Amino acid sequence: IRPETLNAGRRDVQLFADFIGPRVPVEKITKKLVSDFKALLFDYPSRAALMNAFRGLTPRQIVEANASIGKPTLDQVTVNKILSSLSAFCNWLVDIGRLEENPVIGLMKKPKGVNAKKKKKRVTFTTEQLDTLFSSPLFTGAAGAEKWSQFVKPGDHLIRNHRYWIWLMMLYSGARPSEIAQLEL
Repeated sequence: IRPETLNAGRRDVQLFADFIGPRVPVEKITKKLVSDFKALLFDYPSRAALMNAFRGLTPRQIVEANASIGKPTLDQVTVNKILSSLSAFCNWLVDIGRLEENPVIGLMKKPKGVNAKKKKKRVTFTTEQLDTLFSSPLFTGAAGAEKWSQFVKPGDHLIRNHRYWIWLMMLYSGARPSEIAQLEL
């Protein structure tokens, strides 16, 4: 995790801790409490930590003060990021047995007007391209294994190094070249 990501997560969890107060044990974190926090976030001013008018105030007091100041508030994407940080914290609490279940699950919503990321269609080899590749000297026998120019000329030398295995691993696993290239013995 990058340091910025870790710091953002700490800031977000601290915001939730400030919202619920210092006397609430983690075992008392419920879906209702997280839902109330989420509702507050939509009225919470963006960049509140940088404004002198909000210094020393609790999250609820900041929202009340902002009602008269009128600074822009957090959007759905930012609220989801904060809830995501809180969800990671709650997952940890579940893992260590302090919570039965993660109360954040189901509270993050897709922002209106934002389409899900479209997956790029992967270009696949045609049968003819695969036939051409696997009937090449690399698989049937090459002139040698020292230089690339020897791989493309027919001969008696069987190539069994990474150049041979990468193609077979991609064919049978469906992995991308970059994924196969990162494999270690």
